Amino acid sequence: MGTIVRNTDWAVVWNITQGRHEYASGIDIAFDASGILFAGKSYGGPVMQETDGAGRLALLGTVNIHAHPTSEPLRKGMTDNTLSPAVRNSFFYEFLTTIGNGPEGMRAAVRVAMAELTLSGVTTVVDFSLPFEGWLDILADSGLRAFVAPMFRDARWLAKDGHSLACDRDHQAGRQAFDAAMRLIDSAHQYASRRLSGMVTPSQIDTCSADLLRDAHDHASERNLPLQIHCTQSLTEFLEM
Repeated sequence: MGTIVRNTDWAVVWNITQGRHEYASGIDIAFDASGILFAGKSYGGPVMQETDGAGRLALLGTVNIHAHPTSEPLRKGMTDNTLSPAVRNSFFYEFLTTIGNGPEGMRAAVRVAMAELTLSGVTTVVDFSLPFEGWLDILADSGLRAFVAPMFRDARWLAKDGHSLACDRDHQAGRQAFDAAMRLIDSAHQYASRRLSGMVTPSQIDTCSADLLRDAHDHASERNLPLQIHCTQSLTEFLEM
């Protein structure tokens, strides 16, 4: 059964004649699983589940193009003011990995994050995460449109002395992670809901070798997939490069 929001105070609607979005007031919005059925004055169609739109603004769902749902609900408020003065006041290299999360915690964190995103009006999200069991099922159950962005890399940061940055490289592990990420993207496109898709996501520009970056770009181009990467996350990375 569909839903109708009656007499919405304000709504952002599409004016097909003008080819632009605009504000409208005092309108009814009817929709069901197939999409929006009506947006205008005095809907007279079939009786549906009704919601009072008084005092509300209806607008198009927003798109979050970069989220880390498996980790940020856990770190929220814990690393905001944790800095390394000798590494140009960045928290990435010494402190980012000190708070880890296991598979059970990652599943719980994604559920929390998806709920928060939905309450904020987000209807599409790009989920940058390390792959874990059950990830795709949770995104499918959330009701959001989700771009699965499984991260891969062939190096990890090292900041052993507190003032310099190095990388520990493992090309074989990076290649295995890349192959696993591409298989996961293929699985996302097979979900019956059609709301899941994939994005090629090398983790960071300094934790991926040139060969890995080229292969990622070539794969994205061949498959017509979007590609996104962390670049110049901090002043340290910018100046080191």
